[in-house]
This record gives sequence, structure tokens and C-alpha cells, in this order.
Amino acid sequence: RFFARIHKSKNFRDDDDDDEQMPSSRALFESGVLLCFLLAFISLVSEGQFAALYGKNGLVPLKQLNDEGLLFSSISSSDNVDSAAAQGRSFAALYRKTFDLMRKTNYNVVWLAASLRFHSYEKFMECVLYLGVTLTFYWLMVDGRGRGGRGGGGRRKWYHFAFLVWTYGSMVDIGDAFLSFQWDVLLLECGIACAVGAVLFPPRKRTSSVEEENEDAQYAWIPRAILYKLMLMSGCVKIQSKCKTWLKLTALEYHFATQPLPTGLSRLIANGVSPRYKKIGVALTYVAEGPMAFLIVAPTKMARRAACLGQILFQVGIILSGNYAYFNLLTIVLSMASFAGGERKVVKTVDEKEEDKGNDGEAARTLEKNKAKALPVLQHSMAMIATHLSLLFFIICTVNMFAPGKDGVKLRASSKNVNKRLTKFLDVAVPVSRTYLILIAVPLTYAYRGFLAKATKKEKENNEESFKIFTLRRCRDVLLMAYLLVVTAPMREIAPNKQIAKAHPLLRANAEFLDTATSSIQRHMPTPLRRISSGYGLFRSMTGVGEDGKVARREIIFEIAPDADKVEDVEWTELTFKYKPGNVKKRPSFVAPHQPRLDWQMWFAALRGDGVFQDARYRWFSMFIIRILQKSPEVWKILDPSMQKHMNATTYLRISMFEYDFAPKKEEGDDVYVRKNLGELLPPTHLGSPEIEGLLNMAGPIDYEKETPALLEIPDVDAVTFVVSVMAVIFASHVFYNSS
Repeated sequence: RFFARIHKSKNFRDDDDDDEQMPSSRALFESGVLLCFLLAFISLVSEGQFAALYGKNGLVPLKQLNDEGLLFSSISSSDNVDSAAAQGRSFAALYRKTFDLMRKTNYNVVWLAASLRFHSYEKFMECVLYLGVTLTFYWLMVDGRGRGGRGGGGRRKWYHFAFLVWTYGSMVDIGDAFLSFQWDVLLLECGIACAVGAVLFPPRKRTSSVEEENEDAQYAWIPRAILYKLMLMSGCVKIQSKCKTWLKLTALEYHFATQPLPTGLSRLIANGVSPRYKKIGVALTYVAEGPMAFLIVAPTKMARRAACLGQILFQVGIILSGNYAYFNLLTIVLSMASFAGGERKVVKTVDEKEEDKGNDGEAARTLEKNKAKALPVLQHSMAMIATHLSLLFFIICTVNMFAPGKDGVKLRASSKNVNKRLTKFLDVAVPVSRTYLILIAVPLTYAYRGFLAKATKKEKENNEESFKIFTLRRCRDVLLMAYLLVVTAPMREIAPNKQIAKAHPLLRANAEFLDTATSSIQRHMPTPLRRISSGYGLFRSMTGVGEDGKVARREIIFEIAPDADKVEDVEWTELTFKYKPGNVKKRPSFVAPHQPRLDWQMWFAALRGDGVFQDARYRWFSMFIIRILQKSPEVWKILDPSMQKHMNATTYLRISMFEYDFAPKKEEGDDVYVRKNLGELLPPTHLGSPEIEGLLNMAGPIDYEKETPALLEIPDVDAVTFVVSVMAVIFASHVFYNSS
């Protein structure tokens, strides 16, 4: 209704009803996923991030990864398609050569660079990212205005999302540690879900409003299944990890100060909220990611609406207290799409005017009118019963989770038994909920709404389904059920069926059926569709807990210095990042939905401590040291702008490990952080040091030649300007195209 009032578009209204209607589940889901893809592409190419991470002078150059066989099995010049043509081979040989190259790269977009003989993989992938920005913006602003449900979205085809999944998935494949975050995987899964939804529910030119509503009600189970899996797994892993802070409900006493990139409100919450209310906050987190997750797939819209609204408020709270890129926005999109689907009243009472006209010459109403009068009462009664049962389940689960404690609340089960009790509950609840979602909710949604529509004469008798259409719809139901079966398959990680042998035979048979069916489908699934479903588990263990129980956030601090006669005489300057905590006086800021991936990875590197130099997954860390000493302009560009004046004079570098915590609340102008030096991680080093000779050979020389201008130069902006600019362009474009 809010969107309808703003845009005043007929797409938001029913053809035979003047009431403003909510956009369809498909329109919200597709538009939200496209927006997240746009933000992800822009974030990668903005602030010079792609060149600094994957460019020729970056931390993990794509060409170097390929030459060392770390990208794929090394692609040589003999793999080019043109080389086969030069040897006079037949078309069949060229065809086989092309597909061999595709399989060699796991169908990555890099095979195009190899086959087209691009000399720079980095430039090719940067062009692909800019192409992704352009097409995503076009599909978001222009191509969603066609018919295909309330709110448009009908002109978006499956291959639109397939292209985005292919390009961004290719970047994730070759992105090394910088693109290994769970929201990158979630975005790809949602993109595949949009493509599957576009295939199963193709837009048709001649479709009644009732038919559109029925299909949208069935489509909504796709985002609901993903949201249900995401939230339930995220909550359960916190208990199953046996982290003491989560089990004692003290996690929030550390979270705000130890999260990767705090916001401006993080310090205020950490210092201003008492431990009692922080425990209540952990309990609410368990509720949102536990019992409330089951209500997302509840049988009634009232329960689903309450659950989705709770998830939206939960994500807004996370956005205000932490920078997690577009992850929270994508979760809100899933919640809104789950909220919108099939929320219109299927059955309406007889209009009073029609009733009065019928009384003018009739002594009694017809049987059809009596049926139309009784069906709303029956529908309302069934909905209220199911809603009360869902509410009862939610209350029982919540009451069994918590008990009154000294500081407000605690887990009812002891720390030793809570994992066993949770596993016992999940071994029954997860298979039953999956069975309901796949075998009951999906097939009965269309049948139930179709029966009520026919009973109330909302569909004309001459428009009854033919046997062919009926068969096609049932086949679509089977395909949708198979897809949702695979989507929810990772939930077996939190419900391994260890206790199912002691359960009722029907429950045991149900769990075995789900496992067998899922394994059969996954066994025949092609390799390119391996991202169709993934498991999740954010913050399963709380970091930054000191031995004395206090906050002990670890941070790696780099210091640089110009040349001097003696190392003891150099003047050290702390290397400042744009967003990562370092300078104790630098206040944290809002940066989401942009993700500074180097700043994020520095947080993970600090957790590794001394092992960061030996771990192959952190080879980028050693490359960062080399690139700073080599004065790589691309790497220096993504640091704080105040560091640019030190680039040319930098000769020495050393690394220390510190423990950070928010400074106690005092008068304005005091330090934001307090820190303690834990010791030296790397002694003063320069390019001539024998310790880094191997790293220097691996990195290679820096090419200082002037590069060709970028296709699109996006200036450095702060988070507020970034968000306002994107939203302003979206709003202006949408108003323009709707007015035209």
C-alpha cells in the first residue's frame, strides 16, 4: 500500500478492485535481489577495490593465480580456441576445444577471456563487473514494469538472473578469501531462486487477476523456504557450537566491541546498556532465530505476517549496530517477499447492494448465495484455529527455552544438556516442517484457493481448466516441491537424525524419505547448479573474549617509516585503514551496504595471530606487506586518504598485535578505544630483508606505467553519500518511467 500511494501505478491495483494492493511476492523478491546484486557489483568496483584486490599490482592478481594453478588448472595459450583454428582444425574440433576449456574452468566466465585471447584477466573481469552494474540497473529500473503480477516484474526472464548468478558466481569462484562471505553465497542462492521462479511461473499476457494471485501465493513459498532455513540454522549453530557466551546469554557483552566493523551506535550500546538488557537481547535473538523461524512457514497468513515483521525489525536492529554489507537488506527482502505472497482475501462476503437487488423480486436467496455467505465464515474459522495452534507452538517453544535468572533470564536447560535437548527437538521438528512445506503447503495452496474461487463464482464456468493445463500445473507443483526439497537439504546439518531411531515409526519413515529423495535429486544435479542451496551459520562462536572475561578484541597494527641511517632512528607512523579500528581517536561509521573487503579480512587475520603467515588461505596478508613496501598505488588507494602523503617515503614496515575495547563513557573528545600492546608480530622489515625475499619473488615487480582510464570511475564516498545516491537514482528513475 505504501508503494502504491507513492507511485500511484495501476500495476499495484487489481483490475476489478479500486483498493490499493500490496506488490506481489514475485515483484518484491526479484526487485530486492536485483538491488542487492547492484549493490554487490558497485561495492566491488568502487573506491578502487577491485584493482587493489585482483589487479596486476593487487593482493591476489588473477593472472598470478592462474599461472600458479591456483585459479584453475593453469590455462595456457594452447587452450585458446584461436590456436585450434590456426592449426586448421575442423568445426567439431573447435567445438570440443571450447567445451573442454569451459569444463576446465568449471564454467567460469574466465573461459571467455581465455578463448578470446585476453592478455589481462583482471581487465576482462573488471569489464564483466561494469557490465553487471549496467544490466542490473536496467533490469531493476526498466524491465520490471511489464505485466506479471501486482507490482510488475513480468518482463524479467530467467536468463536475466542466470546471467547475474554466472557472472557474480564466477567472481566468487576466483575471489579467494575476499569473496568467501556467507552473504555472497546467499545472494547467489536467491538469484538462482529468482531464475527457478521465472521458469516455473512464466508471465502470460491473458491471465485473470485471480489466477495471478493464486500463482503468487504459490511462488511465495520460495523466499519463505530460504528465509526459514537461513534463520533457523543461524540460531541453532549458536547453541550447537557450545560457545559459553551464547549458552550463558552474555554474547552481546562482547559482540558490539568485537564485531568486524562497528558502527557509530555500537559504542553507545556497549557502554550504555546494562548486562541485564543485553541478556534479554540474546534471548530475543534466540526467539527470532528459533521459534519465530518456524512461523515463517506457518499455515496462516496472520502467523507468517507476525514472523516476517519480527524478522524485519530484528534486521533493522542489526543494521543500526553493525556493518554487514547487504546481508541484512537481503534478509529484509526475503521477509517482505514472504510477507506479501497470497495475502489478499480469497473469499469476500456478498455485496450489500447486490443483496438488496436480489431481494426486490425474490422471496429467498439461491443456493449459490448461501454458499458464498457461508464460505467466508468457514475460511475464517479454519484460519483462526491454525493461527491459535501456531501461536501455541511458539509460546511452548519459547517457555521451554528460557527460565528466570539472577540477571533477568537464562536458558532453562543446563549448559551440558541444552545441546542434547535441542538436537532431540530438531530431529523431529525439522523433518516435520520440511514435509509440511514440501508435500502439503505447496500442492494445497493452489488447490485451496482455486476451490474457493470457483465456489464464490470468481472464475467463470467457461474458463475452467482443461486437462492439459491441469496436468502442466501439477508438473509445476512437482518441480517446485523438488526444488524446495533441495533448498532445505542443508538443514540436515542442524538435525542429523541422531535421535530419530527412538522416535515414532512414522517420524522415522518421514526423515528417511526426505534424506533418500534429497540424495537422489542431488546425485543427478549438474555441476553448475551446485550453488542452488547452501547452509548458513553466522557468528556461531563469539570472539574477543579475554581470559579474565573482559573484552579483548585483537587488531593487527601496521606501522611505516621512511629511510634512516639506523633502524633505531626511524620515525614510525601508524598505517590507518578507512574503516577498520586502528587509531584510538577514530570514530566508527556506517559503511553498509558497501563492504570494504580488505578491512573485513584484517579482522579474520587478527584471529589467526602468528599463524597468519603459515596459513595458505592468508597468502594475501603477506602480499599486502610486499605491496605496501613496493608502493603499489592501487593498494595504497584503498587505505585512509591521509596515508597517501606517506606512500613515496615508506621504506620500513613493522607489525604489532593489540587488544582493543571501547573506552569507558566520558566527556566528548576522549579516545574511542583503549588498547594494550601484545607484542611484535613482524620486526622492522624492508624490501631488502632476507625474510621476505621469497614473498618478493612471488609478488613480482610493480608496473608503474600509466594505465588506460577505467570504463567508469566511481569516486571515493562515505557510506551515507553512497546510500543516498543509490536510493535517489532508483527513486528518480522509477518515478520517471511510471510517469511516462
